[in-house]
Amino acid sequence: MRVSVLALDDVFDLGLAAVLDAFQTANELSVMSGLAVPRFDVRVVGVRRTVKTAQGLGVPVRPIGGAAPECVVVPAIGFKMPGPLETALARPDVRDAASALRQWARRGATVTAACIGTFVPGRFAKPVDYCTTNLCQGDMVADLFNRSSRAPTG
Repeated sequence: MRVSVLALDDVFDLGLAAVLDAFQTANELSVMSGLAVPRFDVRVVGVRRTVKTAQGLGVPVRPIGGAAPECVVVPAIGFKMPGPLETALARPDVRDAASALRQWARRGATVTAACIGTFVPGRFAKPVDYCTTNLCQGDMVADLFNRSSRAPTG
């Protein structure tokens, strides 16, 4: 499966690492288990030539052009509070990312996001097919998608 991990400036370091590690681990475990399943072909892509994490580390990204991925994952961006998050969502690179997500979705890609990354496709592009978040942002996500409830926890 072709998977694009869409990294934006100020991507949450742990969030990006978790997404990449999850796919790598799945590939390793499928080989170890002898499962005859396709590997995840994961590429980190960006709407700009350079991307820095919230901690200032450079992220090597590929341009978003070319064939549409089968799945797109938007990891969290490093803004957790409503005010800074609103400012980040207004940035040109975030709007360009939303445009790319809309195009990929029209071409059949599954759009997913983790934590605060949910706001990128949700606000501008389309509701995500799947997302995760913590309880602190649960109400913000429910408001974003005009839902009156969320799944129960623990």
